[in-house]
Amino acid sequence: MSDETQLGRTRSAASEQGLVGAADAFSRFGYEGASIEVLMQAMGISRASFDAAFGDKRGLFLRVVERQAEELIAAYEEAFERGRSLRAALVAFFDKAVEVHLRRARVPGCLIANVALSEVLRDDAIGELTRRYLALCDQRVAKWIRDKRRGKGMLGSEASAELANGVVRDIALRARAGESEQRLRELAHHAAIALARVAEDSGPRR
Repeated sequence: MSDETQLGRTRSAASEQGLVGAADAFSRFGYEGASIEVLMQAMGISRASFDAAFGDKRGLFLRVVERQAEELIAAYEEAFERGRSLRAALVAFFDKAVEVHLRRARVPGCLIANVALSEVLRDDAIGELTRRYLALCDQRVAKWIRDKRRGKGMLGSEASAELANGVVRDIALRARAGESEQRLRELAHHAAIALARVAEDSGPRR
């Protein structure tokens, strides 16, 4: 491996660590509360490096939200696919939401649900990115549900996906508010059972 390649990988890893630090700072202090100085300290970079890489705080926030959106969708898809039945898939999906928003996060909650949504009325770019993420989540979960049910009669997959994603956002909100892991797990399992039951009982009526 050349020195240039090794340096490129080192910089890339440092950049990823910086984005993690920025996500923590935004989650802890909010968009307005996370000053440039706080963000630079969390990321371990200089002002010159910050300006060169992101331009301003808004540019950094959009980058962080995009990164988290990609990671969340990938994590949820992997969890959903583990379930052999729709109910098992939903249980795994909601359990992953608890893990992501409580156990894996250094700051409880979801950057998108808890921070980005508070900025959508003040910043058109953040609003557009947030709406695209929410729509993409609905589309992906609807596809996962259709694939799991293999065309069997059920509540519309789009409606099921919207309900499921509503549960995930509720988990993020409760995690942020300090709800216990045990309580979040209970809510996740109850929601999975209820949603699967409604879906399975909503086939065509004769």
